[in-house]
Amino acid sequence: MHLYLPGTLLVIAVGLASFIYIFGQNWFYTIIYNDYMGFGYLLYVTAIFGILLDIAINQARITSAAINGLANAAGSAFSVIPC
Repeated sequence: MHLYLPGTLLVIAVGLASFIYIFGQNWFYTIIYNDYMGFGYLLYVTAIFGILLDIAINQARITSAAINGLANAAGSAFSVIPC
């Protein structure tokens, strides 16, 4: 259950990156302006790495709190406990 959030984020990132690479990239302007995804991609990868570190080292305490907070905000009755 704890790996659902980072796994979903990784699937979305791969799909979005593939879509941008295949259909939306104009390589001439990308090389000239150095304008691929900038620091947004670095922040996104850092966030996923942080979630995976929380699961591996911190026994998913922060991830389970985030999932429980989102579930409570949506009105759901389920909760996730740390590993």
